[in-house]
Amino acid sequence: MRDRLHLFPTFGDLVWVWAAVAIVAVQALSSTVLLYARTGAWLEQPYDWYSLRTTGERRFAKTTPLPSQILSTCRYRNASAALEEMLTVEDVVEEHTSQQRESKVGATRTIVYVVPYGTDGVIELSAKHVEPVRDRNASSSLRVLSGSARDRTVDYERAAPVDELTLFPTLWHSILGPHFSDQVEAPSAWSRIVEPLGLEYRIVRSQRELSALPSSSNVFAVVQWMPNILRLLESGELPADARVGYLALSREDCSNANVRQYIDAKQLKFGLLPYGDCSLVDGERFAVVPLGPSFEHGFPTNSHKTPIPPIDKRKFLLSLMVSWTVEKPTRIQAMMAALRACDEGHACIVEHSALAFKALQKVDELMGLNLRWFLSSAPNTYVENLKQSVFTLCPHGKNPEQYRIWEALAAGSIPVVEEFPRQSLPGTFYHPSYPTSWKCVPEDIHGVLKRLKAPVLFVRDWRRDLPRIVDKYVNNEDGPKRLLELQRRARQWYADLGQHLQADMLRKSLHHFAASP
Repeated sequence: MRDRLHLFPTFGDLVWVWAAVAIVAVQALSSTVLLYARTGAWLEQPYDWYSLRTTGERRFAKTTPLPSQILSTCRYRNASAALEEMLTVEDVVEEHTSQQRESKVGATRTIVYVVPYGTDGVIELSAKHVEPVRDRNASSSLRVLSGSARDRTVDYERAAPVDELTLFPTLWHSILGPHFSDQVEAPSAWSRIVEPLGLEYRIVRSQRELSALPSSSNVFAVVQWMPNILRLLESGELPADARVGYLALSREDCSNANVRQYIDAKQLKFGLLPYGDCSLVDGERFAVVPLGPSFEHGFPTNSHKTPIPPIDKRKFLLSLMVSWTVEKPTRIQAMMAALRACDEGHACIVEHSALAFKALQKVDELMGLNLRWFLSSAPNTYVENLKQSVFTLCPHGKNPEQYRIWEALAAGSIPVVEEFPRQSLPGTFYHPSYPTSWKCVPEDIHGVLKRLKAPVLFVRDWRRDLPRIVDKYVNNEDGPKRLLELQRRARQWYADLGQHLQADMLRKSLHHFAASP
């Protein structure tokens, strides 16, 4: 009788069964909802469904007219054509010395006041923002063989984030930082000096300091968005005869408002812009600069100087560490191609942390904390995963350029960069992120990488081109040799680019700013 009764489930058994069913149902539902949020479809679709053009047409063709006249204000095409070769700081020193000798002018001093500027005026920095943070708990170590085995360890250096000004760490700790040339000195955390050029950069620390600048001052403003430059010029806080340069994020769609105001502003001597804008960027007065690594989110400023494992000793064939949204459809195509390559017995990393990161950003906004620095797009595991990946896949985000390209180069991983589709002129197709405002011209997309001959690999179609790359560099007999050479060139190119950006900044400062009295 007892055995017979045991055939019927008890109440406890039913609870466990229903709990299991509920868990499975919740997982299935959450997966379906997440899939829809990422792709715009409740079920996984064929590869071509996620193309840039197809996604844009599906989302907007029935409701939005094409912006067919958007290029009517475009004045410059292929503005990066002026980039021909890398500069070094030594080149600028030699050029400056020669000019002084010819003009028979003695040594001069050029002081540049660096102004971190936001919507409400000067952003008052503290010591933590200008001093590098040495992370002794997160070191990059590599066993180096030289007679006997020994460990070589280099601590990562990081830059603390600055609220409302993500570009400040890029300027102060990279472009004007000490990691690319020993000619750039930091007598204090608040200043930079290049003695052979007689150049000095000083951070303006308060609104009062800005208002007290002497006449004919040289001002270099760091702002988050272009309109803040106009706010600074119109604020009345600068001397009327101040000379102004700036670093500002262009819009990701390369379509900035009121560009004529920047062109006509006589005080503006030069500007540096990630992303660019064909209505403004001429390659001379207004120039495109790379987005660079996400230093603001904790990526080490000295990663390119830390030890890395040889490319043929890395754990992972490839990494794809991105966020997935319906506005970035080709990332799904990259994932499909990556999973197929990884199914062939290769270890890979395919993941994202967008939800946690966005939640953290919201908490940070509400509470004024720096939490995003600790759980961000570049935690220690992210950096080490890059260093353990042969290839880093870099599909389009909202803009084809992204931090990941530069972070991979710094970590000695080979970026596989998605090309922009041919014949995709603004106004002739619907961009999934910017259907009515997309104005990035094909000639300027990835211009720095192409003009300066970056040793990266380009793909136009992930499904077609990624297997070809794996065959050439992994499955081929001489593949490892090719990979080692490509890694060596990529690592060196990144270091050369860092010094080029530094040298270009110094040269522009000498050219556009005047010697201080």
